[in-house]
Amino acid sequence: MQGANTAAIVSTIAACVSAIMTIAAGEFAYMTRRSYTRGLAHDMRSEHDKLVIRLSPRFWRCIHSAYNDFREEHPHLPSDINDLVRSACAPPGLTRASDPIDYLPSNATPRQKAMWEFAALIYPQSTRGNRPELESRSIISKLEASEFIDARSSLGGFWDKWVTQLGPKRVSKVQVYRGQAILIILLTYLDITHRQWTGERNKGKGDMYRLAYLLKDYT
Repeated sequence: MQGANTAAIVSTIAACVSAIMTIAAGEFAYMTRRSYTRGLAHDMRSEHDKLVIRLSPRFWRCIHSAYNDFREEHPHLPSDINDLVRSACAPPGLTRASDPIDYLPSNATPRQKAMWEFAALIYPQSTRGNRPELESRSIISKLEASEFIDARSSLGGFWDKWVTQLGPKRVSKVQVYRGQAILIILLTYLDITHRQWTGERNKGKGDMYRLAYLLKDYT
């Protein structure tokens, strides 16, 4: 009888120790993930301050110049493209899984259609895959085309990389990134027309698309 009691006590102690170890392992894993995520967030902010702040003026200078030309044919649109982006918001019907090549702005508002048309003039499908031809026929001036294309690619790559790693919801909660809402929405339109220009399938920046929707109230 005593042996049975002893065995029961030992079994209980072993179960308690196992439970404690499981809890401790879970806490350790949680703290490890939290520390890792904080490290990523720090790295994102550091790269943001070095890359995005450096490239944004170059990107916007080219965009504003091209938009002024675009408005000559569309004088009813806002004089400032920021106002057009605010009223258009992200492309309609776009999901994280959307393949940009097949995307069309169905059920788009007039402002969304204008945004789409502007983006498609930057990356005309008629020049598909031919960068010299693109630089000659894009609404971005030929003198600025190469500079603009490289800046857009770097900015889009930045948001794609970090939003994929940290998640759209987490990034959307950071105030400094909310301040980039208009840029991110515009980059979303441009990423789609760029992918349609390259003809590459399954190459969309799905998490950046999701971020554009989450930031619509911060434009």
